[in-house]
Amino acid sequence: MAASAVIGIDIGTRSTKAVLVDTLTRSILAKTSVEHSVDLPGGGRVEHDADNVWWADTCRVIQHLVRQTPRGTEVAAIGLSSCGPCLVPVDADGHALRAGILYGIDTRATVEVDQLAQQWPPADALSRFGMPFSSQSTVPKIHWIERHEPEVAAKTITWMTTNGYVASRLTGVRAVDHHQAAYFAPWYSQAGWSDAGARMPALVWSDAAIGGITREASALTGLPTGVPVVIGSSDGATDPVGAGLGAGSTALLRYGSTLGVTVITAGSDVVAPGLWRTPGNRRGEVMFVGGLSTAGSVTSWFREQLARELDQGSESAIVTAHGTLLAEAAGSPPGAGGVLALPYFAGERTPFADPDARGVVVGIGLGTRRGDLYRSVLEGAAFGLRHMIEVVGTGTIPIDLFRSVGGGTAGDVWPQIVSDVTGVPQEIVTPHLGAPLGAARLAAEGTGLIEPGAPAWVSVARTIKPRPELRETYDRLYSLFRRLYVDSHDVVLGLREWRV
Repeated sequence: MAASAVIGIDIGTRSTKAVLVDTLTRSILAKTSVEHSVDLPGGGRVEHDADNVWWADTCRVIQHLVRQTPRGTEVAAIGLSSCGPCLVPVDADGHALRAGILYGIDTRATVEVDQLAQQWPPADALSRFGMPFSSQSTVPKIHWIERHEPEVAAKTITWMTTNGYVASRLTGVRAVDHHQAAYFAPWYSQAGWSDAGARMPALVWSDAAIGGITREASALTGLPTGVPVVIGSSDGATDPVGAGLGAGSTALLRYGSTLGVTVITAGSDVVAPGLWRTPGNRRGEVMFVGGLSTAGSVTSWFREQLARELDQGSESAIVTAHGTLLAEAAGSPPGAGGVLALPYFAGERTPFADPDARGVVVGIGLGTRRGDLYRSVLEGAAFGLRHMIEVVGTGTIPIDLFRSVGGGTAGDVWPQIVSDVTGVPQEIVTPHLGAPLGAARLAAEGTGLIEPGAPAWVSVARTIKPRPELRETYDRLYSLFRRLYVDSHDVVLGLREWRV
């Protein structure tokens, strides 16, 4: 009998990652990733080409893993994950009608957000839908398309998410997971869609196998027809699965294009201001999710724009380039030599919603080094995370330990800064694969290859503890960080007409 393996795929903001896992030994048989670009047409718009990024990347990573599958092992299922919630309109043939609109970093629909917020003020929306309306909400973006691209809206048969779109290209079945469907408020409830949501796909849980690989998808991926596809969810929901967290566990911290926080509970009376309350991956779970609009995406911007002399022509070269910048940041003292940065390069979504916020860097002098600038970016994201934790702490979820995953955990520089700034220790897990591993795990669970309570596929590699001697320094800097946003806001608004 052939051994069974599962593929987990995560379509992120800047790259698509995939992993092949042996379900019996829990060993990583192969992994791969593909870098891709983000389109910035202006006006707060942030997009991916649904076919040339989401679908093409998926086919490429599956082809690579199929070639790497050991002889005598068969791929028994695929699980999906993605950045999100994203939005793409789909026609009758199942093809995208325009570029996919990304999650909360896309701030085009401010007028539409305000209109819904007038109908359901923040307190009412939080009580009824689990979150106020913001750039993270998806229905305002649908209204934006209806207003600005009526010809697209008229042809739209189904509104879909990233993982849902890829799943439909693989299987021919259109569905959306409950976790991401919650961002389609006010149309969504676990009982079904409202009349306004008539063009929405079927609702399923994240561990649902929605169908098998079609003949067309088989030809493009190299997988046999009939291999089941589990829909998965956004990375905010799949990361905890990959990290081995369940209901009642500690908070998850994701180092990716954003710094994201997820807490899973089993109770409906839990309160966590500043986070979005949604259904979890499985029936009965309640999930609280929050994320800065930008974090790792700013480090990518920094590498691309301010470190052009470093080789960036391949995946390994990019990793080396980031390592060089981290080493330079490690050589800068806490406080980045007097440089302070706001990380709001694409607005902010939690713990406050401000699509007009932008990145600000102050304190630069003739003696400022690149390492100081890079450290200020890392510290700025950590300050944003501290702000989120403080808001959440006014509810019933104390965050006193993070289990951390994602590319930013590969070294200790950034995690140590985060723990020093927030005062929260972190458990760094290995392998630090994050969402793709969670998608693979959901695939195994959803197809009965393993039980949901089976041992985790990760272990704690090391623990990062805050350094108490730096607490006073970072307390003072955090106070300045909070003031800088307020004091610079009018200037940022005044520069609006020159924004890219």
